[in-house]
Amino acid sequence: MCALSDSSNELEVPLVTLDQIIPINGETGLVKMDVEGHEDRVFRGMERVVQDSHPVIIFECNPGAAAADVDEWLRQRGYHIFSLMDGVVEEISELRPERFEFGNRDFLATHRSHFGQDTPSAR
Repeated sequence: MCALSDSSNELEVPLVTLDQIIPINGETGLVKMDVEGHEDRVFRGMERVVQDSHPVIIFECNPGAAAADVDEWLRQRGYHIFSLMDGVVEEISELRPERFEFGNRDFLATHRSHFGQDTPSAR
């Protein structure tokens, strides 16, 4: 459970992982997330989905978020990471949003199988 509150009310909502709600059937093609600094937790909760479908993942990453953990998690699972900025897609060697001019930044992660690659080092 998680509690959300404002100045007058509190609301409890159940927390579930993507692995708990997305069918494991090889058909998940795209995951889009904007979770305000909780990317590492969301990725850990979609391990089965990633193993099953290797979806394309579009996500925002904020400075101060666990970007290094996200970077390592994705790369260990065979993903390439691209920065998305003003219509330009550029592969990056390290996920470090604090290096980018405007802080929050959108990224695209694609699995090596989308490139016809069998190993992370094949290019």
